[in-house]
Amino acid sequence: MINDHNDDYQTVPCGTNLPKRWPHALTLCASQFRDALNAWRTEMATRLFGSLDHWPANLFLHEEILEDIVVLVNANKIITLQDLRKTNWILCEQYGDQILLLIQQFFPPVPLPNLFISTPLPPRMHKSGPSLLSNVLNSPPRSSSSTTICKP
Repeated sequence: MINDHNDDYQTVPCGTNLPKRWPHALTLCASQFRDALNAWRTEMATRLFGSLDHWPANLFLHEEILEDIVVLVNANKIITLQDLRKTNWILCEQYGDQILLLIQQFFPPVPLPNLFISTPLPPRMHKSGPSLLSNVLNSPPRSSSSTTICKP
């Protein structure tokens, strides 16, 4: 057995177990969505695993993935199931539609404006005299002999 009691080595300080993410500001709606998503996650994990004494809800939807979903929804980047797949949640195919319904409850889609509505133009101000544009439009065409063409 090797005696390493007298070895000089530096101990590396232990970091925290918190994920290394940049702090982000969430809207009130996003905070409420996070709470609802946590409640949904706990309910679904309880249905699947029974009592959550031995099986935490993180086995169903990990905390980091939940935070990613909240941040992406807050940035309006999750709209479809394909967008939700980018979070790499392995149960996205089975439960993704339920999360999309939850997203639509807190972040309803913005209706697109109707493109076929016409707005009346404001009345034109008529001048008493002819304008420069009307002089050009009403003038007779020039003859081709008055124009000069440069030949090389």
